[in-house]
Amino acid sequence: MNWLFLLESCASGLLAGLITYFAVNESNSWNVLVDFRAGLLTVSTFCGLFCGLVGAIPVFVAEKKPFKFLNKLVFAGSLGAVIPTIGVIFFKLLAEAATNIERVPGKTDRFLWWMMLACALSASFGVLNGGYKNFSRALMGIMPAFLVAGELIDQKTALESIKIIDYFVIGGVTGLGYGIVWDLLRESWLDEDAGKLGVFRFYLDAESFWVGNSKFCDITLDFGAEVVFQIIEKDGMHILEVSEEGNVQLNEYMVRYKLLADGDIIKAGNRMFRYHTRVARSRDIVPEVA
Repeated sequence: MNWLFLLESCASGLLAGLITYFAVNESNSWNVLVDFRAGLLTVSTFCGLFCGLVGAIPVFVAEKKPFKFLNKLVFAGSLGAVIPTIGVIFFKLLAEAATNIERVPGKTDRFLWWMMLACALSASFGVLNGGYKNFSRALMGIMPAFLVAGELIDQKTALESIKIIDYFVIGGVTGLGYGIVWDLLRESWLDEDAGKLGVFRFYLDAESFWVGNSKFCDITLDFGAEVVFQIIEKDGMHILEVSEEGNVQLNEYMVRYKLLADGDIIKAGNRMFRYHTRVARSRDIVPEVA
């Protein structure tokens, strides 16, 4: 478990909850069937902020680049707001079409609401990180978090209005659930020593991972070409491809194109990354890519 990433995820959830509280501040803002306007605003604000902050805060902590932080926040936040907003609209339409929704026994309607919200937010992470596998990965953390925090909120709104602590609860629980599951179910990643902060962890979730002197790279260096090297995923394996202008060592040897194995050390200038994977592959048994 990477405790730094878990702390960043929890901070993202708490901050998203705090901002949502001040943006909405309605008595029953998590019940779209009671107050559609408040519910829609709450969901779009919270989900957008959470999705954006989860991607942006680790970037700022690791690289301290404000432009890249804002770029990640706006891009991921926009997507994180749009998909759940569409989910809320469809949920409202289906609820109105199902005339017996109010006669569903117990709290089934609220259970379905939190399930829909978890699926919509997880779909945002799936789109951002490259597909259905990461949708499932996010859902496994967000679903139980929403169901637990949602039940606490529903019990309280039956007695009194929502207060700031309730937004902290749903934000903190969501960040905790997401952070734990996202890190525990990782497949391949890069670790970089962060000194007193522990380890900066970069997850190799997409088909390609870019490192270079560009603010649009996954890892931005302070030197070299716009793209110094990239890591490409192919058939479950990762291949290191170094650009012509790159000066990269793999296990102290200069390389241009190499299949990565667990424990490999990639060095670019004064930055050093250790590659890890849980996929049982080895250069000794897998032929090199021609």
